[in-house]
Amino acid sequence: MDYPKTLKRLNYRIPLIMPFNEWFSAVISFYTKISKYLGENLIEIVAAPEEDALYHGYNVVILVKTCDPEMNEKIARIETEVAEEFSGKISISSYVTKNREIIEYAKRFLKWKSMKY
Repeated sequence: MDYPKTLKRLNYRIPLIMPFNEWFSAVISFYTKISKYLGENLIEIVAAPEEDALYHGYNVVILVKTCDPEMNEKIARIETEVAEEFSGKISISSYVTKNREIIEYAKRFLKWKSMKY
């Protein structure tokens, strides 16, 4: 994946203020794959500022319009794909929800970064 082009393309859509490191690269890769998979069902993704900044064991929260077990399985496979891209050095653990309050809490109090679709 060509990250500079991806970042340039996404820059106008998502207000990211994160350091450019492996975690940031993994989050961008995850975001790209998830947005392709979920399409209109995706509302927003928020990510921890670093991989180890966990909230109840998660470092990414995905806000969706509707949720089902098949979607959770596919998202888990995408997490694995991203981990493999980074030779297992990066681990994304996401939580999928329809509850906007969780997203707002993560942004406001945990200072997680938003990626609005």
